[in-house]
Amino acid sequence: MNGSKTEAIVQKILDPSGVQLNGSRPWDIRIHNPKFYERVLSGGSLALGESYMDGW
Repeated sequence: MNGSKTEAIVQKILDPSGVQLNGSRPWDIRIHNPKFYERVLSGGSLALGESYMDGW
């Protein structure tokens, strides 16, 4: 899947919570690896935790 498409999907999932991807607020998620989006969409919450632990 296209990187910008997967990023848009993840942002849409986060929208109701008010969390922004790469936003400036302390609670926003900062992405350090573009593979994060596909990993989370394919692996769910476990992949989210693994991405956090890997510093993605």
